[in-house]
Amino acid sequence: MSEFLVPAGEARAELEMRRSRFIAHAVPAFSVAEARDVIEERRREWSDATHVVYAYVVGSPRSEVQGMSDDGEPHGTAARPVMALIRGRRLWNVVVTVVRYFGGVKLGTGGLVHAYAEAARRALDRLPVRPFVPMARIRLVVPYPLFSRLGPLLEEYEVTVLEQEFTSEISLTCRLPRRCLEGFSKGLRDLGSGSDVDILEEEGA
Repeated sequence: MSEFLVPAGEARAELEMRRSRFIAHAVPAFSVAEARDVIEERRREWSDATHVVYAYVVGSPRSEVQGMSDDGEPHGTAARPVMALIRGRRLWNVVVTVVRYFGGVKLGTGGLVHAYAEAARRALDRLPVRPFVPMARIRLVVPYPLFSRLGPLLEEYEVTVLEQEFTSEISLTCRLPRRCLEGFSKGLRDLGSGSDVDILEEEGA
């Protein structure tokens, strides 16, 4: 399978067609919950808009969830062309919303398809992307004397600390590229931590 992509930022674009205004946003979302949060944020931000159309794909090619809504536009004229653009660009973990302010002139089926697709295309053309990197979320427990020595190891293996819990020892929940998992585990053993790495979740399996 050829390389697929995820957003490395956000993008926005606008389009006016026969007095209707279309505002498209493309942003990252790595779960259905995140995608829904983005959609709700758009609805709040553009609460007076006529329609808030969306399409999203989260997960990876082997394990994905998609969603879309025409939000009252005629079936197949709004979200479907947006989804087709996402698919055509091999994008995952992205949500595209297109807000419409009705200008008083009906566009017809073909006009709606063109307008929504063009607004989304402009946003996606501006969206920075990067190759998808399969990640793992892990938990480890380390003693206090070792904690101060972990910095270089975390940096070397591209580990991001998500949560820290300080009790008699330090419990860390982290995220790192799956390709770094074996090296990071060995590095911990070399430090003499005695800690086992528990894999909580693997993304893009």
